[in-house]
Order: sequence, then structure tokens, then C-alpha cells
Amino acid sequence: MTVSIKYKGWKWSNNDASNPALVMVLDDTSKAVHVTDGSDQDTDWDVSADSNPSLYVHSSTTPATDYLVIRHNATQASLTAVGGGVRIVGAGTNSMVAVEGAITEKTTQTALTDTATVTAAQLLTKVLDGTPTAAAAYTLSTAELLVAAMPGAAVGDSFYFIINNKSAGAFTITVSAGTGGTADGTLTVAQNVIRGFFVVVTNVTAATEAYFVYGLGA
Repeated sequence: MTVSIKYKGWKWSNNDASNPALVMVLDDTSKAVHVTDGSDQDTDWDVSADSNPSLYVHSSTTPATDYLVIRHNATQASLTAVGGGVRIVGAGTNSMVAVEGAITEKTTQTALTDTATVTAAQLLTKVLDGTPTAAAAYTLSTAELLVAAMPGAAVGDSFYFIINNKSAGAFTITVSAGTGGTADGTLTVAQNVIRGFFVVVTNVTAATEAYFVYGLGA
């Protein structure tokens, strides 16, 4: 049987007198600890060698390219989901998750011009720069495609996006929801206006996916 983890053993460390701890001592040439189902213990995970101890958690129902890894590079710690997103869930219906320190969100800019259907991928870039040459209608993604583009989507998942009307003329962009979506609020974006929108997923069941989109502001 192949041993997935090389380690020197377990040690009860008393070096910190106020906080003794049980320590797993890894071999200097093997810095990764893999947590997996027994039937997958001999999998070739095909990951690069780690310079510092790292913890990998695998799912027995997904390929080796899908895993969660916790590592520290001697400068900062990171929690990365390879092949999917990270969901942090608090206990209880009204629970709150508190994060100390700055949070950054990956955002890119998508350029649009005249009347178009905004794909799920474009919508999730969260910044839509529109430069219409006439009055334009932007129809958002269908609920089915939007839910499919959100890893692990669940009812109540939400996000903001903005539309920046950069038209050289007095051309208005009018926003509408795609199939399975419901739109409410202010849905027009006039020239030189940046308007925010808020999307809430209300159904993730296959064939009945749904969302609400709210146009913010007057």
C-alpha cells in the first residue's frame, strides 16, 4: 500500500509552556498533508511540491483537480479552492460571519456597446462599461445560466454589479432580466450615469432557477 503522507511522527511539544500542543512532524521532503476518502488514498494528486507545510482536503466525488488547500508561504496564509468557490457558512439562520482585516473582491471590466444580452460570465465581472451609439437594451443572463456560473449556488446568494453609461450622446441603457429573472427598481442608466444593481438568487432547482435584480437609486 502506498503511503500518501511521509512524516517523522507525532510529538507532544512543551516548548510553549503556556500552550503545549500535539504536533505532526512532516518529513523535510514532503510538506503536504492530504485528507481524502480511503478509496482515493493512492491518487496521484498532481500538485507541485510545497515549500511549507500545506493541508489539502479532497472530495471523493470530484477529480483530483478539485480540492481545498490551506497553506502559508512564510509571509501570509491563504485558503484556496481549486476548481470551485469557497463558501463560509455560519451556524443558524440569523448567524453572521465576521472577518477581521481588509477584504478584496476580484472584479474586471466588461465593455458593451449597443443592445445586447449580458452573459452570466460578463455579469459576474461586476463592472459593465457601456458605450451605446443609440438607445440600448441590456438583457441580463437567464437564471439557469447564471446559477450554473456560480459555483455551489444557493438560495440567498447575492452580488452587486454596476453599469457605467459612457455614451458620447444622450443615449439611455435600459436593463431587463433574462428568463427566470424578475427586475425591479430603477432600470435605466442615462448618459454619464453609473448605476448599481443588486442580484439575489431565489431558486437553484434545475429547470426552475430564478433571481431578482434590483436597480438602485432614483
